[in-house]
Amino acid sequence: MLSAGGEEPIVTLGTFRGYSDLGEETALVIEMESELPERRGRLRLIPAPQVLAVEVLEMKDQEKGSEPLYCL
Repeated sequence: MLSAGGEEPIVTLGTFRGYSDLGEETALVIEMESELPERRGRLRLIPAPQVLAVEVLEMKDQEKGSEPLYCL
């Protein structure tokens, strides 16, 4: 996912977990993938208007019995 930040775009790799309200905006919730253990599994909320592009690398089926993630 590519989003606008400052001068350089921010690239986020991870698993899409859903949507969340962020103030008056809607945000995409991404569970981040990282080689750094302290960053792995963190949730990043990206305001939808800031998203420039989304590239789907792999589609995964939802695990049976798993509940969707909701952030409020």
